[in-house]
Amino acid sequence: MFPNKRMKLLLIAIIVNIEPSSCELNIIPFLRDGIVMGVHCLTPLQSFYDKDLGNITLQPEKYCSPSCGRHIPGVTCCLPQTPEQISLTLRMFRVREGEQKQMVLDWRTRSAKNIVSKSSKIIFIIHGWLESWETIKWITQVKDAYLQKDPNSKVIIVDWKGGASLPYFQAASNIRVVGAVIGKAIMNWGISSKTLIVGFSLGSHAASEAARFVAQKSNQMINECHGLDPAGPYFDGCPQEGYSLNRNDCKLVQAIHTSSGDVGMPIPVRSALPTSLHELALLTKTMTQ
Repeated sequence: MFPNKRMKLLLIAIIVNIEPSSCELNIIPFLRDGIVMGVHCLTPLQSFYDKDLGNITLQPEKYCSPSCGRHIPGVTCCLPQTPEQISLTLRMFRVREGEQKQMVLDWRTRSAKNIVSKSSKIIFIIHGWLESWETIKWITQVKDAYLQKDPNSKVIIVDWKGGASLPYFQAASNIRVVGAVIGKAIMNWGISSKTLIVGFSLGSHAASEAARFVAQKSNQMINECHGLDPAGPYFDGCPQEGYSLNRNDCKLVQAIHTSSGDVGMPIPVRSALPTSLHELALLTKTMTQ
C-alpha cells in the first residue's frame, strides 16, 4: 500500500497528530513489536441513523475484545458520517454503440432497476483511503478492463471521497455507511445474483459490509466479492466473521494480499482462487503501476 518505509512513517506521524473531536471512547493501549495496540470500546448502544438506511448499530463487543485490532498510534473510533457528508455517489459506466457512457444512479429508489438489471453482470468498484475515483489511475484501468472483457456488463464506481480522507479512524468507521448504501442499491435493483464487488484497502471491508447488509435485510447472498489489499489497522486481530472481509460474505470471495502484515490484513480471506489467471495478472499489474 505504501511504496517505502519513509512514507509509511510520515503518514503515521500525520495520523498521530490528529486528535479525535466528537468521539466517545475508552482506550487501553499496550505495546507489541513497536506498534501501539489498543482496546477501543464504544459506548453501548451507540448507533448511526439515516432516513434511507435506517439504524446502523456499532456493536461495542467489536472494539472491546483484548485480542481485537492492531491499531496505528493515535487511531481511535467514531460514529460514521452520513452519505451526504462523505459525498457518496454511484457512477455507472456502460458501453453503447462502441463507446463508454456514464450516469449517476440514485441508490435510494428503484428508478435505475430497468437500466441496471438487464446487464449480464454488475461490478461495483470501491476505492480506498485517501482516494477518489477522479484522482487515481487504477480504478479507471480496472473499469475499462471489465467493460472490454464483457461489453454487456455495467461497472459502478463507488466514490466516497468526502469520507475517505484524514483522519483514518473516521474513514474506517465510514465504510459501514458505504457498504449499507451499496447494499441498499443492490436490494432496490434486485441484482444480488449478478453482482461482483471489488474493493481496495478500506474498500474491501466496505464490500463486506455491503454483502452483510444484503444478507441481513433480504436473506440473499452477493455473488462475488474481491478484496485488493484489505486494510489491516482497525481490522486485523479481530474475528473475520462480521468484522471485516471474510470467506463467508459472498458466494465467492477472493483476495490479493501484497502488503500483508504491514498495513494490510495478515490473514488470507479468500475462499477460492481467482476465476482466471488473466484476472489475477490484470489486477496485480494494475495495483502495482
